[in-house]
Amino acid sequence: MKPLPERRLLLLLAAVQFTHIVDFMILMPLGPQLLRDLHIGPGHFSALVAAYTISSGIVALLTAPFIDRFDRRKLLLFAYAGFIMGTLTCALSQNATSLLIARAVSGAFGGLSIAMVMSIIGDVVPAARRATAMGIVMTAFSAAAALGVPFGLKLAQHFHWETPFFVLAGIACVVWLTAFFKLPAVRGHLENGRSTRAFAELLRDGNAGRALLFMAFTVIGHFAIIPLLSPYLVANVGLPERDLFLVYFTGGVLTVFTAPFIGRL
Repeated sequence: MKPLPERRLLLLLAAVQFTHIVDFMILMPLGPQLLRDLHIGPGHFSALVAAYTISSGIVALLTAPFIDRFDRRKLLLFAYAGFIMGTLTCALSQNATSLLIARAVSGAFGGLSIAMVMSIIGDVVPAARRATAMGIVMTAFSAAAALGVPFGLKLAQHFHWETPFFVLAGIACVVWLTAFFKLPAVRGHLENGRSTRAFAELLRDGNAGRALLFMAFTVIGHFAIIPLLSPYLVANVGLPERDLFLVYFTGGVLTVFTAPFIGRL
């Protein structure tokens, strides 16, 4: 298979990142609608949000010793297919229990997909341009926050809460087909048996452990607040539910400017 030019490869990986981030974030602004339609309380809603990240973390820990032993392309296609299946299952869920299971499936495969995206960048982009490449791919976060989440919220308000999951699954299918036909094999990490030693070396790296611990506490801090932001704004502050998309749109647009600035710092 003819290798993709670097910029096209990064755009394809950014598309994978975009669908994952939208799927990850879209449940949170749907809080008021889900509380009402599924007849659940804030605690149960928090569990729906947490299921995604908890399953992603567990799967990441369980697969970390092994994922470097496979072709990145094959593993990305497998994980992304599972992510699509999980997203579609979210759309087909009829109650809180089935939605909880579907979110766990989406998180398990979605987290693995993003790990593969970052691994591919590390493998194919030279070190001198690697930070820039990651910046390009991570603009998908801003696009998801500024466009994907507000648009998904409007779809849910105009139709039903399942609608954005159906649309997202359709978009992800197009991205998967593009990756299947365009993404070349990524096997450089399999040379010289390096993949079998990397995980053990990481466990012995105290600096990596501190970085992972820092990231874990950062995520805990975020998600002690963010999942309940939309129910709070609607039920406590009195913000009309139809205007919720403006909150997420404003925040997303601001990240388009603040993320590159902080990245340069």
